[in-house]
Amino acid sequence: MEQTTFDFSSDHNNARLMGGQGHRTIPHMDLRRFHLILISTSAGKDSQAMLSAIHTMAVEQGVTDRLLAVHADLGQSEWQGTAELAIEQCNALGIDLVTVRSINKRGEEHTLLQRVAERGKWYGIGTTQWCTSDFKRGPINKVITQANREHRAESGEHFEVLNCIGYRSAESGKRKEKVEQDGMLDGAVNERISNQTRTVTDWAPIGDWTVEDVWAEIDASGLPHHFAYDLGMPRLSCVFCIYANRSQLLLAGKHNPELLNEYVQIETQIDHTFTVKTSLVDIQTALANGEEPNMEELKSATGGGM
Repeated sequence: MEQTTFDFSSDHNNARLMGGQGHRTIPHMDLRRFHLILISTSAGKDSQAMLSAIHTMAVEQGVTDRLLAVHADLGQSEWQGTAELAIEQCNALGIDLVTVRSINKRGEEHTLLQRVAERGKWYGIGTTQWCTSDFKRGPINKVITQANREHRAESGEHFEVLNCIGYRSAESGKRKEKVEQDGMLDGAVNERISNQTRTVTDWAPIGDWTVEDVWAEIDASGLPHHFAYDLGMPRLSCVFCIYANRSQLLLAGKHNPELLNEYVQIETQIDHTFTVKTSLVDIQTALANGEEPNMEELKSATGGGM
């Protein structure tokens, strides 16, 4: 089989429409007090900017050996080349990367679309949203559990984990609440996954950054970014996201017609629209009729993106 390759070397002219000026630093954190510094990465712009900034701080404090990146692989639902790019970005910085996937109750790896077909509903928004909890947060937490087990077996000490997440307040009201009210900008203990043997501190080091700050860090780091940004997408991870606006879905569908068709088949099969307001059948039909995404709407988009 011919190997598929992806070009991540573009100068991101479209991406520069959203940023590229100024340069920020992250809040100071004493990284030396943590046994594990876990960096969640989607390989998107916020993740790679955070990865670069934390790496710089870790070099200054002499703790690069404590860095570990983790990528929750969403399979076909991700933009093509995402998993490969996560590896490339981490390799460039000398950071080990663990890739995790969701496991169903039968102990089998499964995909978002398989789960949707089984449930007969899409993932939902807000309290009913399970795509993040089941396909990202859950598998990533298992990495912490395994690392804790190994640490306890080796030293018996209480395990201190810094759980780094690329949230930014500017993305959405929900993320602003997590960053500012929940204290993630300065580091906040996650009581839900901490226990008698471990303390997990959630940290959103780029929580107060603008998109311009993010692209400035990417420029300074020299790390490759995903080609989806050059197409005009303001976010990465899932190709079709429940938080995406119409123009994002049109652009994603335009460049991923086969995947869009798979989503449309599932939507038709379960008789449940992608969101309350949006049907992917309508998106597919609009593209067939020649509708193009509104680039201004793309640039102004917010949401739970990375």
